[in-house]
Amino acid sequence: MPHQPNHVVGTGGYKPGAKVPTNIAAPATIPSNIQDYNKVLASLGLPVAIGTAGSVAAPATVSILNNLSPSQLTELGRLLKKMGYSVKENQGSIRNLFLTEPELVATAENAIRSGGTGSSLLNELKKMYIPLGSSGEENLPSRTITKQDPLVLGEIIDKSYQTKYLRKATAEEKARHIADFKDSIEKGTLTTTKKVKNPKTGKLENVTTVESDFSQNKMTASIDKKLETENPEDFDRAKRIGFNNFLTQNMGGGELSA
Repeated sequence: MPHQPNHVVGTGGYKPGAKVPTNIAAPATIPSNIQDYNKVLASLGLPVAIGTAGSVAAPATVSILNNLSPSQLTELGRLLKKMGYSVKENQGSIRNLFLTEPELVATAENAIRSGGTGSSLLNELKKMYIPLGSSGEENLPSRTITKQDPLVLGEIIDKSYQTKYLRKATAEEKARHIADFKDSIEKGTLTTTKKVKNPKTGKLENVTTVESDFSQNKMTASIDKKLETENPEDFDRAKRIGFNNFLTQNMGGGELSA
C-alpha cells in the first residue's frame, strides 16, 4: 500500500504525528494603563516601575513638594542653603535636589513614612541639619576675649615711637593709643562654625571661621601711620638723624648734626 502524505485535519491545523503542547496557560489580561503595569511588575517582585526613573518613591516625593505652602517652600529653601546646597528661587530647583541628591532622597522617603506632609519633610530636614543631642537650636557663634597686658601694649607703642620719633612714648601718649584700641580688644575673637557642602566630595562638613578685630601687628601699623601724619616735623627730623647716622657708620665720616 503506497505511503499516504500527512494531511492537515480540521480548522485547527492539526497534523497527524505532531506533538501537542501541554499546560497551555490562558492569556493574561493586558493592562490598560501605566499604573496597572506597575501593579503587575510589583506582584512579580520587580523593582522597576514604568513611568519613573527606576524608583517607585519618586512620585510621592514630588507630591510632597507640590503640596508645600509658600512659607514652607521658603523655609525649605533656606534650610537647604544653610546646609550648603545651591538652590535657586524656584520650586523646580528644589524638586531636582530631592530627586538627585542621595541624602535628600532618603530624607524625603523618611518624610513619606512619617506622614508625607510638608511639615514632616521640614522636620526630617531639620533632623539632618541639627546635630543629634542638641537643644534644637542652631549652633551659635562663640566669642573669645583675651585681656591684653598694658605693659605689653606699652612696649609696642614705645617701639613705634623709637622708630618714628627716636624716643619713647610718654605715659599720656601710651594711654591715648591704648584707648584707641579698647573697642577692638573688647570685641575679641569671633568663631563661627557652619555646615557647608564640600563641592568636591558632595558631603557636609563643619567649617570654622575665626575673625579677630585686634592684633599686635594691626596696632603697630596703625600707630606708625598716625605718627607719620600727626607730627610731620618730628618724623622728618628723625629720618634726617637716621640718614646721617647711616652715613657716619658706612663712610667713616665725622658726626653730622641734624
